[in-house]
Amino acid sequence: MVHDRLWRGLLTAEERTWWTGIWAGVCAHALSIGPLVGGFLTEHLNWNWIFFINAPIGAGALLEAVVLIPESRDRSAEQPSDVPGLAASGIECSR
Repeated sequence: MVHDRLWRGLLTAEERTWWTGIWAGVCAHALSIGPLVGGFLTEHLNWNWIFFINAPIGAGALLEAVVLIPESRDRSAEQPSDVPGLAASGIECSR
């Protein structure tokens, strides 16, 4: 998982254990509250309103990630372009 790879580079083993518990708790709450909120919105408004909930949350999470997660690339070494990988990715995505 992406978050696990990020946590391994940012946190100690003890901090990682604590934050994994927090992550599990947040996911459990989201799994229980999400369907209730979604059902309320679709019952009383319209199903399109779910986007008014998800879009700001996604934008906020993206902004928070950009601000709070430090860059992990090694900028001291020259990084060559992966032209074959880029070409293969472009061909595969164009299908």
